[in-house]
Amino acid sequence: MPLSEHEQRLLDQIERELYAADPKFAHAVRTTNPQSHYKRQVIKAALGLVIGISVLMAGLVVSKGTLSVAISVTGFLLMLASGVWALSSWKRMTGIGGDYDSDGGSAGGRAPRGRQQSGFMNRLEERWRRRTEEGS
Repeated sequence: MPLSEHEQRLLDQIERELYAADPKFAHAVRTTNPQSHYKRQVIKAALGLVIGISVLMAGLVVSKGTLSVAISVTGFLLMLASGVWALSSWKRMTGIGGDYDSDGGSAGGRAPRGRQQSGFMNRLEERWRRRTEEGS
Protein backbone atom coordinates (compact mmCIF):
# COMPACT_ATOMS: atom_id res chain seq x y z
CA MET A 1 0.00 0.00 0.00
CA PRO A 2 1.60 3.29 -1.07
CA LEU A 3 2.00 6.14 1.38
CA SER A 4 -0.14 9.24 1.14
CA GLU A 5 1.54 12.55 0.29
CA HIS A 6 1.37 13.66 3.91
CA GLU A 7 2.93 10.41 5.14
CA GLN A 8 5.64 10.60 2.50
CA ARG A 9 6.49 14.19 3.53
CA LEU A 10 6.66 13.15 7.19
CA LEU A 11 8.90 10.21 6.33
CA ASP A 12 11.22 12.44 4.29
CA GLN A 13 11.36 14.95 7.15
CA ILE A 14 12.22 12.23 9.68
CA GLU A 15 14.90 10.91 7.35
CA ARG A 16 16.46 14.36 6.92
CA GLU A 17 16.44 14.89 10.70
CA LEU A 18 18.10 11.52 11.23
CA TYR A 19 20.84 12.36 8.74
CA ALA A 20 21.36 15.73 10.41
CA ALA A 21 21.46 14.30 13.93
CA ASP A 22 23.68 11.26 13.31
CA PRO A 23 24.94 10.80 9.74
CA LYS A 24 27.11 7.77 10.57
CA PHE A 25 24.19 5.86 12.08
CA ALA A 26 21.84 6.83 9.26
CA HIS A 27 24.35 5.66 6.65
CA ALA A 28 24.93 2.37 8.50
CA VAL A 29 21.20 1.69 8.76
CA ARG A 30 20.58 2.50 5.12
CA THR A 31 23.39 0.29 3.79
CA THR A 32 22.91 -2.73 6.10
CA ASN A 33 21.37 -5.78 4.47
CA PRO A 34 19.21 -7.82 6.89
CA GLN A 35 20.06 -11.02 4.99
CA SER A 36 23.71 -10.70 6.02
CA HIS A 37 22.58 -10.60 9.67
CA TYR A 38 20.61 -13.83 9.25
CA LYS A 39 23.47 -15.42 7.34
CA ARG A 40 25.76 -14.76 10.33
CA GLN A 41 23.14 -16.31 12.61
CA VAL A 42 22.98 -19.44 10.44
CA ILE A 43 26.77 -19.74 10.57
CA LYS A 44 26.78 -19.32 14.37
CA ALA A 45 24.01 -21.92 14.68
CA ALA A 46 25.97 -24.36 12.51
CA LEU A 47 28.98 -23.84 14.78
CA GLY A 48 26.72 -24.51 17.78
CA LEU A 49 25.51 -27.70 16.09
CA VAL A 50 29.10 -28.91 15.64
CA ILE A 51 29.91 -28.08 19.27
CA GLY A 52 26.76 -29.92 20.37
CA ILE A 53 27.81 -33.02 18.44
CA SER A 54 31.26 -32.80 20.05
CA VAL A 55 29.76 -32.52 23.54
CA LEU A 56 27.44 -35.46 22.82
CA MET A 57 30.39 -37.59 21.69
CA ALA A 58 32.40 -36.52 24.74
CA GLY A 59 29.51 -37.68 26.92
CA LEU A 60 29.65 -41.08 25.23
CA VAL A 61 33.39 -41.35 25.81
CA VAL A 62 33.26 -40.44 29.51
CA SER A 63 32.74 -43.62 31.51
CA LYS A 64 31.23 -42.05 34.65
CA GLY A 65 27.56 -43.09 34.96
CA THR A 66 25.45 -39.98 35.64
CA LEU A 67 28.12 -37.55 34.43
CA SER A 68 28.16 -39.27 31.05
CA VAL A 69 24.39 -38.99 30.73
CA ALA A 70 24.40 -35.33 31.81
CA ILE A 71 27.09 -34.42 29.27
CA SER A 72 25.29 -36.31 26.49
CA VAL A 73 21.94 -34.68 27.27
CA THR A 74 23.59 -31.26 27.34
CA GLY A 75 25.14 -31.93 23.92
CA PHE A 76 21.80 -33.06 22.52
CA LEU A 77 20.00 -29.98 23.86
CA LEU A 78 22.70 -27.74 22.38
CA MET A 79 22.27 -29.48 19.02
CA LEU A 80 18.50 -29.11 19.19
CA ALA A 81 18.63 -25.41 20.09
CA SER A 82 21.20 -24.72 17.37
CA GLY A 83 19.11 -26.54 14.79
CA VAL A 84 15.97 -24.56 15.64
CA TRP A 85 17.95 -21.30 15.57
CA ALA A 86 19.48 -22.19 12.20
CA LEU A 87 16.14 -23.10 10.65
CA SER A 88 14.38 -19.96 11.88
CA SER A 89 17.25 -17.77 10.66
CA TRP A 90 17.28 -19.59 7.32
CA LYS A 91 13.55 -19.01 6.88
CA ARG A 92 13.95 -15.31 7.59
CA MET A 93 16.98 -15.03 5.32
CA THR A 94 15.27 -16.70 2.37
CA GLY A 95 11.87 -15.11 3.01
CA ILE A 96 9.93 -18.37 3.32
CA GLY A 97 7.70 -19.18 6.25
CA GLY A 98 4.69 -17.65 7.92
CA ASP A 99 5.67 -13.98 7.70
CA TYR A 100 3.06 -11.78 6.07
CA ASP A 101 3.87 -8.97 3.70
CA SER A 102 2.31 -5.50 3.83
CA ASP A 103 -0.58 -6.11 1.42
CA GLY A 104 -2.12 -8.87 3.53
CA GLY A 105 -0.75 -11.86 1.66
CA SER A 106 1.82 -14.20 3.03
CA ALA A 107 5.47 -14.00 2.12
CA GLY A 108 5.59 -17.76 1.60
CA GLY A 109 2.91 -17.73 -1.09
CA ARG A 110 0.22 -19.42 0.99
CA ALA A 111 -3.04 -17.77 1.93
CA PRO A 112 -3.16 -16.41 5.47
CA ARG A 113 -4.70 -18.72 8.03
CA GLY A 114 -7.72 -16.50 8.59
CA ARG A 115 -8.73 -16.70 4.94
CA GLN A 116 -8.50 -20.48 4.89
CA GLN A 117 -10.79 -20.84 7.91
CA SER A 118 -13.35 -18.18 7.03
CA GLY A 119 -15.80 -20.71 5.53
CA PHE A 120 -15.41 -23.00 8.52
CA MET A 121 -15.89 -20.16 10.98
CA ASN A 122 -18.92 -18.90 9.08
CA ARG A 123 -20.52 -22.34 9.27
CA LEU A 124 -19.85 -22.54 13.00
CA GLU A 125 -21.32 -19.09 13.58
CA GLU A 126 -24.39 -19.98 11.54
CA ARG A 127 -24.92 -23.17 13.53
CA TRP A 128 -24.57 -21.22 16.78
CA ARG A 129 -27.12 -18.65 15.63
CA ARG A 130 -29.60 -21.41 14.69
CA ARG A 131 -29.17 -23.10 18.08
CA THR A 132 -29.72 -19.91 20.02
CA GLU A 133 -32.78 -18.99 17.89
CA GLU A 134 -34.29 -22.47 18.33
CA GLY A 135 -33.71 -22.39 22.08
CA SER A 136 -35.54 -19.07 22.64
